[in-house]
Amino acid sequence: MRITNALRFGLLLLFSTGCANFASLDWSREIGWIIPGPEVGAVLEFPDTVRRSVPNAGIVTTRGSSSCTRPAGAGVTGDGLEVRITPYDPVAPPGTGCTRDVAAFPRPVELRFMVAGDALIRVVGRGSFGSDETVEVVRRVVVLP
Repeated sequence: MRITNALRFGLLLLFSTGCANFASLDWSREIGWIIPGPEVGAVLEFPDTVRRSVPNAGIVTTRGSSSCTRPAGAGVTGDGLEVRITPYDPVAPPGTGCTRDVAAFPRPVELRFMVAGDALIRVVGRGSFGSDETVEVVRRVVVLP
């Protein structure tokens, strides 16, 4: 019986400590990692042709550890026919035990072009894990009247 009680106490201590540490993590909101290239999937899914003055739905996908990254929307700036999308993700602090996988984190974006013509969409994100260097994925779209 002593071994069973000691084992129960040890497991209780382990789980309560682990949960307390996980709950108190100070995650930071950072620019998301984008990995350009067909081998990892699309960074931006958006129609090739859209209509002026109509909301158009798209998807921006960032990458990161499935246990230490979450999608948190995107900032959209620009006017006319040029738009810049910056995706954001909460990321666990350094030293956190994270899985070494690379998971996809899609999030919806909505763009509305008020002018007809050839539009340019830029997705700006971090280019490699552990780096603050930014990269861009550029997509051209035709906006019909």
